[in-house]
Amino acid sequence: IDVVADVPGWDNFTPFKQQIQLVRTGSVAARIKFIPRTYNLKSEGQWVSVDAFAPAGYSFTEDDAANIRLLIAGQPLAAAECKVQGDKLMAKFVAASVAELFAEPGQHTVILTGTVDGALFFGYDSVRVISPGK
Repeated sequence: IDVVADVPGWDNFTPFKQQIQLVRTGSVAARIKFIPRTYNLKSEGQWVSVDAFAPAGYSFTEDDAANIRLLIAGQPLAAAECKVQGDKLMAKFVAASVAELFAEPGQHTVILTGTVDGALFFGYDSVRVISPGK
């Protein structure tokens, strides 16, 4: 991310902006994808997934999997499980914990941090959060 302030939902990360700026400094950019694209706060599913795709010249290792954190509204959440396949890392997070951090419907930005080949990485995605009946 070249200019963090341009990330949709960036204002939701106050007062964590300084922490995130520190993580971002010196980090390599990775593409991430939050699954599902639309998250239902009333869902009874067990997991949400975030896939991370390493930048060119990098690949994920099992050691990297232990360092994965998802930031929602500035709050970190550790991955419950990670699987590595070369330049792709698939992280699973407990759905109930994710729902607590989203709290309200709307468009939310999530940030995934961790390491890839030992270097810090930083990626973000936008997620539509709904709550039927509201």
